[in-house]
Amino acid sequence: MSAAVVEGVERAVFGPLARGEVDAWLDGHVETGLGSRIAEVLLRAGRISAVYGLRLHDGREVAVKVHRLGADLVHLRLAARAQRVLAEHGYPCPLPLHGPVLRDGRAVVVETLLRRGRTADATLPAVRTALAVSLAEQVEVLRAVPAEPLRPGAPAWARYEGGPWPAPHDPLFDFGDRSPRADRVDALAARAAAVLREASGADVAGHSDWYDGNVLVEDRAGDRGEDGAGNRGEDGPRVSAAFDWDSLTARPEAELVGMSAGSHTAGGPANAVSPAVEQVAAFLDDYERARSRPFSARQRAAAAAAACWVLTYNARCDLCFLPADAEAPPGSALAAVETAGPAYLRL
Repeated sequence: MSAAVVEGVERAVFGPLARGEVDAWLDGHVETGLGSRIAEVLLRAGRISAVYGLRLHDGREVAVKVHRLGADLVHLRLAARAQRVLAEHGYPCPLPLHGPVLRDGRAVVVETLLRRGRTADATLPAVRTALAVSLAEQVEVLRAVPAEPLRPGAPAWARYEGGPWPAPHDPLFDFGDRSPRADRVDALAARAAAVLREASGADVAGHSDWYDGNVLVEDRAGDRGEDGAGNRGEDGPRVSAAFDWDSLTARPEAELVGMSAGSHTAGGPANAVSPAVEQVAAFLDDYERARSRPFSARQRAAAAAAACWVLTYNARCDLCFLPADAEAPPGSALAAVETAGPAYLRL
């Protein structure tokens, strides 16, 4: 049993336990919930919650997600039900196997472990299109799920009703900065929120953190990739696995798509950057083609405002760790907002 004390997100979830103690805790949970013990820990990951890939003695490979104390169990259960609908429909997301349930005050979900495909880089037009197409498919399947109950559990970056700012999604961040630089970000966020408050439309359920860091992609058989103009062949890449379904929420479709457009490039393996204005517009165009009908001018404005809101939220996160006189890191949301700013509202 490892005596090394866990760090990072594991420490945020479990406190200063030894790694062996965490593994014993996980072993007890899967034995209780699934009737089999851990044969091997395949991966340890997570940004906000702790995620583990496990191979069990009965041969199954599962993912266990352990949330921090205070997680919204009602929302997690609603999201798991919607996720089950997707998985049973054949959508490439894990199938929930057990939970969410509370164990020692922490919400825990066990689901199938998906490892098919490669990491995605949505700065590539074909991958961007695959993300937009998969989001459109997801929204269509989830029309069978009551959307309204998912709205109260929206993560912080999707809570724009009250304007800037909701409590950040992680206590690591503090949005109390009142510097002129922060005020300029806040002013743009307020403009985006004002547009969104005037928007209308029926809610749909969908993933509010839909970006390349939450998916794997694979090539279709006979993939022809892109031509010299950057156009994707009909056999181009597709999403083969998608994760973090506790981020499901309910919003009008254009706003949900806008949130993804404003962050879809932020997790690529080599080019984790915030999308430029033209990339946001291209994502919206891809989604409109996937749904086979364009958004109205009012819907398009709401989608642009949602993209701008997400970018300003992420810019505020950037500011939390940046010295007052430092340049915004290239590719960061802060750099995008300070360089292009209001242009994101004019898509």
